[in-house]
Amino acid sequence: MASTITYAENTARRILSGTGALALVPYRVDPARSVPALGHGVDEQGRIIVVCTADEAERMGDTPVRIDGVKKGMEVDVDIIAASIHALGLVTWCEPDIEIPGLGIEASPYLRFGIVDTETLFIRTPHGTTRCEVADLWLGEMVPDEITRREFDARDEITRLTDRQLAGLVTGVFVGMIPGVVLSDQEQPMCAGLQHRLAVVDVDRSGIVVMETTDVRVITVLVRFPHPVSTLEGLARAVDALAAQTSVRDASPRI
Repeated sequence: MASTITYAENTARRILSGTGALALVPYRVDPARSVPALGHGVDEQGRIIVVCTADEAERMGDTPVRIDGVKKGMEVDVDIIAASIHALGLVTWCEPDIEIPGLGIEASPYLRFGIVDTETLFIRTPHGTTRCEVADLWLGEMVPDEITRREFDARDEITRLTDRQLAGLVTGVFVGMIPGVVLSDQEQPMCAGLQHRLAVVDVDRSGIVVMETTDVRVITVLVRFPHPVSTLEGLARAVDALAAQTSVRDASPRI
């Protein structure tokens, strides 16, 4: 269980740091309105920062909000939600032309920076829902690691694994021969375009999340790296190690 909790917390940290998309629902002003953040991240004090249009910020004002964050999967030809976060908090908008550094977005008359105060959030991954205390997420380094900052470059490293190798990793984790965790295993009828597929859903310092489908079943596993990684160089070595764990014989899906 500890490994899945660690993965969930790190995923929440990555989403808040700027990965994925974030939206605010000002439920006391307009509960049906979802306002997308044009940018978001965490400042040096561990505060969640959002950037919205000036019109939206003025329309909602300082108010309680529901925070919805979504991180999509790494595949480019299929839309997969890797994880989502949800929390209640209070947004306080900075004065016009006030910029909070660290997000890479400059002050503009058309933008407003806001500070979102929240204590607890819930993150949903294929393994289920995990409760996180926001303050606990920033006990260590707040600066995103290289894998988080350069996710598409990380994806390129992982694509060196063939479908045969990915299938071998899924099977190895499923039967307990390769270190990892089965995040979900469920019966679910799949449309023709998604049947018998392998998809890399996510990567973090602990491993890669791989999803495999048949026509009526979906299994998602976290394949653990031999050691945690934080750089692309370390990821390249980890990918080589995973490839070495798979058999050279045909490792077609056996779930």
